[in-house]
Parts: sequence; structure tokens; C-alpha cells
Amino acid sequence: MKSSFAAKNAIALVTIGTLVALAPGCTPNPYSLDDVDTPTGDSTPIDVSAADAFGPSDIMDIPQGSAEPDVEPDLIDQNLARLAALEVFEVGYLLVDAPEGAFNCYGPCPEFADEIAAAEAEAAERLADLVEVAEAAATSPPAAYACDESLVSANLDALRSLQIITVGNLVQAVPENAAACYGLPCPDDVLAAEQLTCERAGVLSNIAADAEQL
Repeated sequence: MKSSFAAKNAIALVTIGTLVALAPGCTPNPYSLDDVDTPTGDSTPIDVSAADAFGPSDIMDIPQGSAEPDVEPDLIDQNLARLAALEVFEVGYLLVDAPEGAFNCYGPCPEFADEIAAAEAEAAERLADLVEVAEAAATSPPAAYACDESLVSANLDALRSLQIITVGNLVQAVPENAAACYGLPCPDDVLAAEQLTCERAGVLSNIAADAEQL
């Protein structure tokens, strides 16, 4: 009986020893916070979205500001699309005059939430005003003699100086190749494209003149 009891104890000890030996090689919990690099020090930016993925923490106590979004992103996109639909100049993105350093936290800094919201609202309002001016100017007869390259550049620079959106180049009309003209644009199509481009330059001149006070 003693021999049997000793044998059982030996087996139990071996089993426990085996489990303990295996423990360091076990697959760690993929959601363990031990493997997360936690920023230290007051000067280190913290990624709120990454921390939130691992559950509540002290980071959620950071003041987020009282401002609520005043502008719908879809409305901004719609106004940019309305400008692009005029096919006069290349339309870029909205320019927001936020305070310096407001986006130095891998995105918007929480302490600048109110200032950023106010700047975005003002930028969106100026964009809406530009759209109204541009659409109205596009219905007027194109300005004459506005097709000169230097005038086109001056009008584009005038729109850029408003600091409402990024402004590209004048949209050029491009004639299509035609089989009847040996795979090249036909002369009549080339002339029509040039005329359309000059008309767009005239509309650009109207827009630049009417938007000067925005």
C-alpha cells in the first residue's frame, strides 16, 4: 500500500512539474495589457482610439471640450462637388484655419476642441458662400479676353488667396481622337475644345471678380 501511495504521489508531482514547466511557453492572452506599449510622461501624445480598444482607462478622463460638431461633413462634400461640377477649375479640399498645434496629437487635440469646431464652422460657411458666388457667376456671359495664360494664372491665384479651398488649374477641354482623322483629334474638334477652354477661363474670371470680397 505504501509503495502504491508513493507512486501516486510521484506521478502527481511529475504532472504538476510538467505543467509548471510548460507555463512559460503557453500562448499569452492576445488581449493582455502587458503587451501594450503605454505612453509615459506628460509630453507623450496618447492615441485615444487605440486605448479605447482595450476597454475603459484613465485616458477617458481627459477633457474633450464642450463643442459639438456644427457642420455635417456630407454638406462640405456636397459643396465641393457643386464647385467641381462647374468644370471651371480643379477643386481640392476645404482649408480650416485652426490654431497652431491643434492637430499635433495624432489628430485633433482635445484641449483645442472648441477652437477647431469654430474654425471648421467658419470654413464651411465661407465655402458655401463661394459656391453661391461661383454658381451665379457661371450663369453670366464669360468675360471676354480672359483666355490669356497670364490672366488665367492671376485669376487662379486670386481664388487661392481667399484661403477657402485648395485651387488647382483651369479645367482644359480635351478633344477626343477620331477614326475619321487617322486616330487623332479632328481639326474642328480641336477648335471646339479651345473655344470651350476659353469660355471656362471667362467664367473663372467672373468667379474671381465676384468672390473678391469673401
